[in-house]
Amino acid sequence: MSARAAQHKALPLGLVLLGGLVALASSLGAGAGTGLRSPLAGPLLALAVALLLWGAWGLRREQEAAPRLADEPAPEAPRTAEAPEALLPARAPEALEALDALQEAPLLLVTCDGRGRVVLAEGEALRVPPRRLVGQPAAGLMELLPWLAASAPRALRGERFTEVVEEEAEGGPRVLELRFRPRRDSGGRPAGFLVVGTDVTARQRREQELAEDKARQRLLLEQLPAVLWTTDERLRLTSVQGTALASLGLDAQGLMERRVGEGLLDGAALRPLRAQHRRALNGEHVSSEVNVQGRTFRVVLEPLPGAGGRGPGVLGLAHDVTDFKRSERELRSSRADLSALLENTQDALWSVDREGRVVVANSFFRELARDAFDVELRPGSAFPEMLRAQHPEAAQRWEALYARARAGEHVTDEQEYVVDGRRRAYLVSLYPIRDGGEIVGVSGFSKDVTLRRRAEEALRQSEERFSRIFHAAPLPILLATLHDGRVLDVNDSFVEASGYSRAELLGHTTRELSLWMEPQEREELISVLRREGRLVQREMHLRRKSGEQRVVLASFVQVRLLGEDCVVALAEDITEHQQLEERVRQVAKMEAVGQLAGGVAHDFNNLLTVILSHCERLQRLGGGNRTVEGSARQIQRAAARAAGLTRQLLAFGRKQMLRPVVLDASSALWELGPALRALLGEGIRLDYRLDLEAGSIRVDPMQLEQVLVNLAANARDAMPHGGQLALVTSHAEAGAREGLPEGDYVVLEVQDSGEGMSEEARSHLFEPFFTTKGLGEGSGLGLPAVYGIVRQSGGHVRVDSAPGQGTTFRLYFPRLAAPAPRAAAAPEAVLVIEREPELRALVQRVLEGEGFTVLPAHDAADAEARLRAHRGRVALAVADLDEAERERLSAQLAALRPGLRLMSLHARAPQGPPPAHDGVATASAAPAGVATSLDALPREVRRALGDELTGGAPAPNGRTKPLLH
Repeated sequence: MSARAAQHKALPLGLVLLGGLVALASSLGAGAGTGLRSPLAGPLLALAVALLLWGAWGLRREQEAAPRLADEPAPEAPRTAEAPEALLPARAPEALEALDALQEAPLLLVTCDGRGRVVLAEGEALRVPPRRLVGQPAAGLMELLPWLAASAPRALRGERFTEVVEEEAEGGPRVLELRFRPRRDSGGRPAGFLVVGTDVTARQRREQELAEDKARQRLLLEQLPAVLWTTDERLRLTSVQGTALASLGLDAQGLMERRVGEGLLDGAALRPLRAQHRRALNGEHVSSEVNVQGRTFRVVLEPLPGAGGRGPGVLGLAHDVTDFKRSERELRSSRADLSALLENTQDALWSVDREGRVVVANSFFRELARDAFDVELRPGSAFPEMLRAQHPEAAQRWEALYARARAGEHVTDEQEYVVDGRRRAYLVSLYPIRDGGEIVGVSGFSKDVTLRRRAEEALRQSEERFSRIFHAAPLPILLATLHDGRVLDVNDSFVEASGYSRAELLGHTTRELSLWMEPQEREELISVLRREGRLVQREMHLRRKSGEQRVVLASFVQVRLLGEDCVVALAEDITEHQQLEERVRQVAKMEAVGQLAGGVAHDFNNLLTVILSHCERLQRLGGGNRTVEGSARQIQRAAARAAGLTRQLLAFGRKQMLRPVVLDASSALWELGPALRALLGEGIRLDYRLDLEAGSIRVDPMQLEQVLVNLAANARDAMPHGGQLALVTSHAEAGAREGLPEGDYVVLEVQDSGEGMSEEARSHLFEPFFTTKGLGEGSGLGLPAVYGIVRQSGGHVRVDSAPGQGTTFRLYFPRLAAPAPRAAAAPEAVLVIEREPELRALVQRVLEGEGFTVLPAHDAADAEARLRAHRGRVALAVADLDEAERERLSAQLAALRPGLRLMSLHARAPQGPPPAHDGVATASAAPAGVATSLDALPREVRRALGDELTGGAPAPNGRTKPLLH
């Protein structure tokens, strides 16, 4: 009899009793659905479950106590009356299954009878109290558990099956394993079912993770660039896999059942490999390298677990390390090259770890540390801690640099050391060393930049010198790009020449600024520069910011700067030079014409002398013949007129004999007032703008009068409808800009408001016989005579005129250092009455220069106040009055100072201009007792006072000549 049969024999009474109790409890509880359930059903069922648990526990202990041999087949349970299932009542197997389910702590335990009523319901999956379900139809349960509706028919038919469902719980989705077991009656027919639900969520998750791990391991083994194998005790391959098989041209299936290394290795390599496998069989862990088909594999052997500590086989792994070995060799070679580079470079290189200990330091850094800091560096030395003792400041500086580098910053510093007794500059750079993003140290290098610093300083000084020369150069210089003329730089002279500021020029093109007057000039320039590279001494027109056009002599050179074609332009402004050249040509022409005119005039004057002599002879010999005498007079008048023209030609040709004296320029112009007023007439106003400090000039008074009269006559003709003529004196320092020799000049200006003249007319203004007047209205010799007289007197003539803007003649005479001399002083006081302030100041200056005490007054009331305030003697009053004003003022002054005499400053000229011939007017004679010129004024004053001084004889034309000194 088998052991299991013996066990079944040992418990017949207990199981029979258990079956009876279960059946009894079931029958008593069958009436639960009708409300007739016995109160003994619960205790009986509990007793039956307890006996069942006791019997099952004893049965399992007996089964575990009788171990089965590995090769002994399990005995088939006899289907006899001796089997436990046969001895149990019909419901005993269901009770055992229920007992097993209860031991698993299920979430659901439900039993239904054959009529579909719930007999037993337990577990939290119900979500309602179990007492509400027991005895109720299963339909209510199916509403709570929808999955039960599909499975209940199968269970009621007596099927035994297991299902897995997922439902929502408070903690989230969970998985239930449902085991359906049928219940049978005594006849073996289906009489209900038992369903047990267990939470297998965690188990299923572990099974899924385990499956995924197995899949990953399988994929890893399949993709691993290695070979994985196992052997038995006889070293025959029991499994082989790995992608390295394909690289060796091997097939895993073809290697099975072969011994290790068979067909792959020769005897010399095979014996050591098998010896290593035998060591692994004995429990050792073996590692080695094997060469197969020219490739290197690292082999690791592990014993497979077996009984008695001896492995039943070997687990082997061979990894292809050919590329790794090659990389290792290359790395060693690279390190050797790097080491050689570090030792042979001219820079100091080193690295330290995060604690500042030296890891690498080449010979130059070690020498630098030794020479500069007296420190011997070795691997592991703590730098810069080694500096603290002797060089605390340097240590502090180095520690600050290292701290910044360890913080991730790229640090650059320039330091100076004394090496070999010489001070040298080093550029120090520190970089953080990172490993996986973490800073693990600092590397650095120090480069000797002493020579570079010297070169940079020399370059800086050179650039500074060039910049100073560039900006201080007297010639304008421009640097621009060649293709578009964009201004890159200009010097100060170009800024001044162009009129633009530096900011207005830089960055703009010459086309935008319109620097060159003619656009085609630039196009031609670019063409020549691209072809020849330079263009020298090209006359061009430069346009200033104001629009003024200047003529420049420009030179251009093409240069290459910063990879771009550029052009350097030097421009010399020759505008004034050209004007001076034109003036020189004009002067030369005038000189030539003057010499010609002077020679002709001299010969013509000789002819006129003969003609006039014969006219006088004809008049004497006429014998009273009126016809002859009349003709002779006509010839004489014509000859006299021709003689006047001859004198003008001689003046233009500078052939006249001059008698220059020192004159005050302002006084000289004022003295000519009466003559000029008479010449101009009533329609033209004469104004004075005289600078009393203008200075003295040396000139012939008669010739100066001729010049001013000629200019006034031309101004009168230019103002046929009236206007204004101004006489202006000033002092000026002139030079090359005005086309004059450098020096001080007294400037006499004659300004009219007439019609003006064109540039063409102005260019021929001083040519003999040139005139803008109609036929027979002018000889064209008036202005040439002005030019000749002024030039012969050492002066210069300049003309400004434009159509409709009037004309200004400027006469430049050299200014004398000493003023014009005056006569001896006189003690008398003189009252000067003049409304015009300039004239009053001029008269006061002339008289005070002669020693008179002058009381200036601007009208009669002011004169009366001056007389009352003056304590001394006033012998004479000088005023510019007509006859009626003179009588009225004489009466007023006589009442204050009896015996005071009154003298007119100027005589009133007759109305209308005097006759003028060819632009040369003659002044009218002044009546006695009138001062006709400022130079003659002191003499006339003395004559009026009875203190007569010799001053000069009357002129042939009846005028009193100015007193000459």
